[in-house]
Order: sequence, then C-alpha cells, then structure tokens
Amino acid sequence: MQSRRTTTARSLVLVSLAAALSALVGCASTRTSQGDRLESVNRPVFDVNQTIDEDALAPVAHAWMRICPAVVRDSISNAYWNLTFPDRFVSSVGEGSLVKAGTEVARFLINSTLGIAGFLDPATVAGLAKYDEDIGKMLAKWGVPPGPYIVIPIVGPSTPRDLAGGVADLLLNPLTWTGFPGMGAGVIFAINGRAQEDQEIETAKRAALDYYVFVRDAYIEKRVTNLRTDYVTRDVDGDSSDPYRVDDGSPTVLGPPR
Repeated sequence: MQSRRTTTARSLVLVSLAAALSALVGCASTRTSQGDRLESVNRPVFDVNQTIDEDALAPVAHAWMRICPAVVRDSISNAYWNLTFPDRFVSSVGEGSLVKAGTEVARFLINSTLGIAGFLDPATVAGLAKYDEDIGKMLAKWGVPPGPYIVIPIVGPSTPRDLAGGVADLLLNPLTWTGFPGMGAGVIFAINGRAQEDQEIETAKRAALDYYVFVRDAYIEKRVTNLRTDYVTRDVDGDSSDPYRVDDGSPTVLGPPR
C-alpha cells in the first residue's frame, strides 16, 4: 500500500538508508513477532511515518482532491507511469523477458505521441499489456534474498532487497536528473499518488485492528503475489533458501520479493 516513489529528495533518503542498513539490521536483533524480527524498530518508524502522513500529506492530498477532478488525477497518474518507462524496461531486460521489454517500448512510443506525453493511455486501449516491473523484481529473479521486513522513514514498507531496488529505480527515474523542475514535478506526482490511494488508506485504517500489522501483511502479500504471478511457485515449507520469504529464521513465513 505504499505509494510507489518519486522525488530527488527521496532518492537521497534511500541512498543514505541503504548505506546504514547493515548497522540497523545488526543492532535490532529482538524478534517480537513471527515474520518481523525488526518490529521493535519498525513500529516507532511506522508511527512517525503515520504522523507525517496524517499531519501533512493527507491534508494536502485532500485539498488536491477538492481542486483536481478524478479524470485529471488519472491523467497525471498515466503521465507518471509513462515517465518511469526506463525502470520497467531495464527491469524487463534484466529479467530476460524480451516480450515485456518490447511491450514497454511500444507502450512508451504510443503513449508519448498519441497519448500526449502519456496523459492518455491509448496503448492500453489498443490491447497492449501493462506490466508492473521494477528492479526489486529483477533482483528476486536473480536469486537475491529479500532479507527482513523493514520500515523506511518517509518511504514506508520495504526489505533490504527492495531498498537496493528502490535506489536503482530512482536513479532510472528522469525526474532525478532534472534538478529543481524535476523536484517540483515529483512533488505534484507524489501528492497526486497519495490522493489516488486515499480511499484505500482510509478504508484500511477503519477496518484494521492493528494498522501496522495490516500494512505489513498487505505489503508482503502484494509483493509475493506480484512476483509469483510471473514465476514458478515454489514449496516454501521445504527450502530455507527460497528468495520469496522474509529472512526471519522462520521456515513458514512468506516474505516480500521486492
């Protein structure tokens, strides 16, 4: 349920956290619940993230929804998806899927021209598949294990493999290299993305007995399902090296592949 990833400032956060990750994992060894051995660190970070969201991001997103019609927000989402074509293309090539890579090129060319810089999505109307690829999935295909579930300040749910993939994703994002204009566009895309997820977030908060657990489990399930729909399902009960599980010492807990 996390918002997938936009600004240059965020890239700096990810790079810094990637460098400090080994220290974090080494210091936080208390395992407070199955499948989440860093929960004692994750929960406080999650609480801070929620405070930031409730006090800053959500009010801005709600204001954006009042002034920006749904059809415009959808168009902005389409434009951002089109803009992040390099990430999905490189991921597809890295996974060895030339069909996906070719589809991404075709979608980008069609939507960038007929779709007016991607604000419209004629490629989908034409029947071209829409793949949700990223560097984290590529690393999973290469056999890189996910490591433990972690919550990153501001960014949200992740794993060490996801964190490394997220840094690469941002380096492939054109906005990262366009300076101040890119940061401005990134802010708009981030606000729009939060607004697009607002109803889902509010529904989850009302329904969940423990919102931290809900977000964690939803993230894990989404990532596992996302990867397993592309690749062969494995018997996770019998293979402790299964790259689809969280590295928590438990042989029965699935982990996020991204």
